[in-house]
Amino acid sequence: MSTLKPPEHESLEDVVEHRDGRAENDSQAPPPKPSLAARILPVWASSKLTSWQTWKIVIRSWIAMWAAFILILPSKSLAVLGNAAFFASFCLYMIPPMFPVQLYFFATSTLLLGCLTGWAWGSAAMAAALSVRNMNVTASIYQREESSLAGHSNPDQLFELDLFHGVFLDPAASAVFGVFLATGTFFFGWLRVKAPRLTLFSLVEGLSSLFSSYGVLFPTAQYLILQTFLISAPTGVAIGVVCTILIFPRTLSHEYMETLSKTIADVEHIVAFQKEIVGVDPSESEAAWARVEAEVIGRRRTMLGAVQELEGKGGMLDLEVSRGRYSAEDLKDLILPLKRCGATASALAIYTEIIRNWRHEIRAGQSKAIQETNGEQNDSRSGGPGFDSTFGAAPSGMNAYIVRARELEESQGHQFHRVMPLLRSATLPLLDASSQAFLALIAVLDGQNSTRWHRRPSTITDPLEETLSEKISALKSALDAFRKAGRLEVLGPYASFMDVQATLRSNGGESSIPFSMRPLYYAFTFQSNLIAFAKNEIALLEAAENLSMKRKATRFWAPTGLRKLFHVAFDRSPGDTNILGDPVLDETDSQSTVTPLPNATSTVIVPPREDEKDPSQNGEKTSKAAKSRVPPVSESSTQMKIDPDAGAPTNVIQRFGRVVASFYSWSLSAEGLFAWKYSIISVLLWMPMTFHHSVYFVYTNRGLWGLIMGQTGMAVYVADQIANYTLRLVGTFTGLILGMVLWYIGNGNENGNPYGTAAIVAVAILPLQFARITVPPQLMPLVLLTGITAFLIIGYSWIDMHLATLSNVGKGFDVAWRRWVLVVIGIVASGILMLIPPRSSRSMIRKANAKTLREISAFYSGIVEAWVEAEDVDYRELGADSEGKAKLDRVKARFLKVQSRLALLKQQTTVAKFEINFRGPWAQDEYLALVECQMHMLDALFQLAGVLFTLDPVWRHRLMHRTAFLDPNLVQEINSIFLIMAGSLATSTPIPATIPPSLLDRLFMYHSVNLRDVPHSSTTAPRMTWGELLSNESLATSATARVAVNYFVQQMDRAQAIVRRLCGEVQLQGFSEYREAYERRQRDIEADASKHFEHEDGDIL
Repeated sequence: MSTLKPPEHESLEDVVEHRDGRAENDSQAPPPKPSLAARILPVWASSKLTSWQTWKIVIRSWIAMWAAFILILPSKSLAVLGNAAFFASFCLYMIPPMFPVQLYFFATSTLLLGCLTGWAWGSAAMAAALSVRNMNVTASIYQREESSLAGHSNPDQLFELDLFHGVFLDPAASAVFGVFLATGTFFFGWLRVKAPRLTLFSLVEGLSSLFSSYGVLFPTAQYLILQTFLISAPTGVAIGVVCTILIFPRTLSHEYMETLSKTIADVEHIVAFQKEIVGVDPSESEAAWARVEAEVIGRRRTMLGAVQELEGKGGMLDLEVSRGRYSAEDLKDLILPLKRCGATASALAIYTEIIRNWRHEIRAGQSKAIQETNGEQNDSRSGGPGFDSTFGAAPSGMNAYIVRARELEESQGHQFHRVMPLLRSATLPLLDASSQAFLALIAVLDGQNSTRWHRRPSTITDPLEETLSEKISALKSALDAFRKAGRLEVLGPYASFMDVQATLRSNGGESSIPFSMRPLYYAFTFQSNLIAFAKNEIALLEAAENLSMKRKATRFWAPTGLRKLFHVAFDRSPGDTNILGDPVLDETDSQSTVTPLPNATSTVIVPPREDEKDPSQNGEKTSKAAKSRVPPVSESSTQMKIDPDAGAPTNVIQRFGRVVASFYSWSLSAEGLFAWKYSIISVLLWMPMTFHHSVYFVYTNRGLWGLIMGQTGMAVYVADQIANYTLRLVGTFTGLILGMVLWYIGNGNENGNPYGTAAIVAVAILPLQFARITVPPQLMPLVLLTGITAFLIIGYSWIDMHLATLSNVGKGFDVAWRRWVLVVIGIVASGILMLIPPRSSRSMIRKANAKTLREISAFYSGIVEAWVEAEDVDYRELGADSEGKAKLDRVKARFLKVQSRLALLKQQTTVAKFEINFRGPWAQDEYLALVECQMHMLDALFQLAGVLFTLDPVWRHRLMHRTAFLDPNLVQEINSIFLIMAGSLATSTPIPATIPPSLLDRLFMYHSVNLRDVPHSSTTAPRMTWGELLSNESLATSATARVAVNYFVQQMDRAQAIVRRLCGEVQLQGFSEYREAYERRQRDIEADASKHFEHEDGDIL
């Protein structure tokens, strides 16, 4: 679809034709030459240059800010607004009218509420300060001033001059102002990291700082010294509200549907890209494959971000009056099926990892052949064929099996690259139908969104909706055809075995499988995931179709959820950033070492939030039969953390002591230390305004901006603060140059030309607002400081030339260099405080990885628990509103949450390189690899969760009892290693050398033991031919679980090797030699056992 969209949406044929044409051009023609804008501008800017929706927002914001700025040019309006008149345009640059009316009203309300709160707190400080001021001393100073000024022509001006020289400074009053300033900034500093969406509310604590700075000079009550700010800010907000309503107005419902359409498009991009993945050529260069992997990661990240954006906007969807076909609840009803689609689409990425391991296996095999040709030895313990050296020691038994399997594949011509073309041709019709259905849904949503103000009779049938119904039918047909015949195309190379009886042995003997099933299992995994995705897509499409049939006419919808406003304000979703670009704190930097692992049920299967509830929670009761067959879900969502050093309090003193201890512990946390530093930096930079010899100098040179820069330049962690400093210094310097250029172009050497100033500012606002609206959060400080500094220079230059003020510093360059000095002072001050004590970003990342490992461990435990509890439950027979399906939805929601948290952790790991470390280099690549391992673990666990709800109970029973998947020893070892890794990272202690370095070897060993020791049960499948067995869809589903377990354990080994390299290991003298001798004996046993597998239903790791 074209990026530049007209008001009326394109037809579905145009969308499909454009998409198909683009695919053909991509495959047949060289990539087009990038435009000049794409070569000069960053991607985040060039990608929006042709977006009409973006330009509508930019035009609205441009007009609003220019209108606010020109208010300072006439003398009358300037006199009313005062010496902070430019603050009106500042408000429209910090919060441009880029949001729907409801969101903009909420954002600006936090600003105005913060202004009023700062004013109220400052007024309280002034009242308290006056109550402790020595009035006798004050009266004597008054008398002295009156006598000294008697007879002067302008005594008021001289009195004001003496006032700002600090003649009325009083130590007691100054101390009271300092206490109020410290208390207020402590609270607002805490609020800044606790509720990022209220950052604007906390930033206007600068008004309280201003009140304390100037209020200390006055001997009488002056509660309106902030009048200029309290007039300018509402003026800018009022202009923004008017422009939001009159210039290209949009409701939140309109923007939400647009974001919903974009999210569906992101999911469709993932599906469409599967065509390229299944068509990978093994001979492709590493660079070409790296591009494919980067594309997969990028598309998944985009999709997860879009889902998170939808959740963020959904909180306020029912707070507005809107017009359209769908209500807020109607739109929210599409989120749950969309999450299901997103989760299963994300799970398709496991196939990419299969191909990566397969490519590595090919390269390792080629390397081994070269070594044998050169007479070199290949040490299987240092990285045999099929295993990455980052996994640690190569598992010997599994490695030997893979070598035999590969030899069998090569001898029979069953290599994976021979199966892949068949997989691609079999899945293309279903992938095409899936993409076409998604495009039809996007066309319907965009069409309804662009005609929400049209009067539409309920009797008219929309042709786009008819097309959607056709595409749904086509997708269902494609899915049925694929399940019945298409998925069997991959069995072509095995045609000679289809009529052979699949003799399955139970007690040893030679293997009854005459071929390797690894390629089939890989293909089955992709097929099973694709089928699950198609089912979820059909559910989403049918939900949208039902809504279209239910809501035929457009109408007005009233707000229904005003009570949710507080929850929206204090919600902290992973990846949220505030207006300063600060990431949301991940609460991982606590003083405790290892948080006890909650029980699996209460951690993974949590009661859903209100926006995550399944349809069964909306008044539809699950049948008693279904309820009785579903394992119960724990009522608690959290587990009380027990204090190992103190029992439960028994009296008031102990309860008070626990509160004090909790506050003390919080004060030493990342949030607490940030609040303390925020308060201390404010007081330190405020103190020069309380001394007689410095107050006048600070005031006349506008030293308050140094205090504000010191506050806003603070960050929780060292790396974030250093990165923040870099962006702020670059942005300030750029803004200084831009501001001086604009001032001298518009005014020359004059004291101010209103027409020239208005014209040049109008030109400058447009690109600055475009950058402000399109910039990613990481670069927000750069863009904000550039624009604010430029307009501050122009605004102060104009005000100083046209309004009589005591702090008149001049124009142009005179304003610019002072601004630079104040920025440097604020940054240096906050930088010094940053080191007392420093909060290392790298330490935070290490502990954050420990926390996510514990979360994944709990996720794994919950899935194992669900498998054990549901052994005799057939989830396929339960309705869509059953508790079993609700449990799966909560697992999927948890999966997306943890994935988003890991994506944020990866971003924070990248930023941590800015931290200066004098102790030695930081292993950033290791931490990035560890985060990647955890993402892959989640993918594998999600596969296991999905199989639980789709697998036939007979096959599920055999998967549980005929493989090592649920072997108690393996489950115990996995949980133990999870906790050991998390504890090692959390406390920075070495890993014990006694834990097994390779869980994959243990999996292989336990699998062979299960096959020898577990007898056949009543659920054993009857004898059948290989054709009947391989064509059974339950085998493909079971293969998905087995591949997922194998892949999960591989990633566990890789993560364990990384943690060993990061934290080291505790050596046990003589144990290594003993273990090597023991493992040599064990390998002989495993090698013998591997020849006597009972390959029931194709058992293979």
